Amino acid sequence: MVGGAIGGAAGGYAGGLVGGYLMTGDLRMAQKTGLNGLVSGLAMGGVSGGIGGYAAAKEAGINPWTGKAENSVTIGGPQDRVDNLAKEVTKNQTISDNDIQNWPNDLPAYSGDNIPSPKALEFNKIWIEQVIKAEYYIYDVGRNGYSPFYNGIELPAIQNYSRAYKVTYIRTTKILIIYR
Repeated sequence: MVGGAIGGAAGGYAGGLVGGYLMTGDLRMAQKTGLNGLVSGLAMGGVSGGIGGYAAAKEAGINPWTGKAENSVTIGGPQDRVDNLAKEVTKNQTISDNDIQNWPNDLPAYSGDNIPSPKALEFNKIWIEQVIKAEYYIYDVGRNGYSPFYNGIELPAIQNYSRAYKVTYIRTTKILIIYR
């Protein structure tokens, strides 16, 4: 909206100034016409830019009012980092799509002495494949150290599906964002 308003204002002023000068030959009248063009260009550019931005956000699966992805998950670790990023960039960390299950509350990730639960590993494998096939945005905060869930399942699945998934990487200092 802002870009459209600025572009419309600049174009309206320039067009009004040049057109006014060519029609009257009077610079003062041309400036007045240019200012009228600025105001109308500002309004029309702002409206068209807002409509275009809204449509582009909706098409991309982004909430146009919050900027948060409608269908997205956050992966990585530790969990508090995942949860903090999820609050910032996703609509919610829980998945509402009936085809993709959330992690069951009664399923422990580990069974004693940091040994991953086989059921949890299998659930995680199915879950990440469903997320990818449903073309969710995946925000990856990375992880310090090795995790059988993150390093052993999620990253290889993303790499395996990356050609079909059309993955684009945007690197920042702390976050790797993967867009569908």
